[in-house]
Amino acid sequence: MLMDLNGSGGLLKVNIDTEYYTYSILALKWAMTSSGKWVATDRGAASDIYKADIIIYGTESTINSLVQYIYNNRRSSNNIIQFSNFSDTEKIFGPDVDHSLVNGTVISITNRRQLSFHVWSIGLTIQAINPTFTGSGAASLSFVNADYAYSAYSRTTINKFDSYIGTFSFADHTADTGIMDITVYLTEAQAITFKRTVATERGSAITTTLMSGVDFPFGPLRDSAWPKNMKYLEVRDLELWGVNRYKFALKLVEDI
Repeated sequence: MLMDLNGSGGLLKVNIDTEYYTYSILALKWAMTSSGKWVATDRGAASDIYKADIIIYGTESTINSLVQYIYNNRRSSNNIIQFSNFSDTEKIFGPDVDHSLVNGTVISITNRRQLSFHVWSIGLTIQAINPTFTGSGAASLSFVNADYAYSAYSRTTINKFDSYIGTFSFADHTADTGIMDITVYLTEAQAITFKRTVATERGSAITTTLMSGVDFPFGPLRDSAWPKNMKYLEVRDLELWGVNRYKFALKLVEDI
């Protein structure tokens, strides 16, 4: 990866460790209404956050140059760095972000560490500023590769009140909602379509045609037929699971 102080031409080349972490945070705040339906307050796509935790390795001289480079960027009063020349496996802001040239800023920096003789490392949290994107969303989604370790249940909205003499009274809200937590595995092309779909549909329900091996996505008390209209309350980027292979943790609710 190359770093350039706001396009000034002062280039610095650094090597990124493969174990980076991506954070794609949509500007949505979810809440469940009294009917059990989930709705989102949306600040808009301009408020979405795309950032990454990365570790950079090198000699002490290289790490010192990086620290001085970021300090000079601070002193130049703009705090903007242009990132470019990413390798094909360094899409640190997510596969759907165009990495040909990314304007960003360093949010935080860790202490230097000497790992072994002449080998040093330092950690950075970088946030992209007004990124552009590649690919597009789809009308529906399907997940062929889903992890077997998932939870699928229906939140029961019954309040049960005990009296002093052991006599119960029951208040049934009858606003049950199905919820599922699952991990899915996607190729790079699938991940781009998936992330663009979620980012463009925002708080709307997304038609999900299939999750392979999942017969009761919201537990045995709910309808098991596919497709289903789902709302994606949480999409969390996990570590890569191979070259150009992506893994995501999802929290889904049915649209009632």
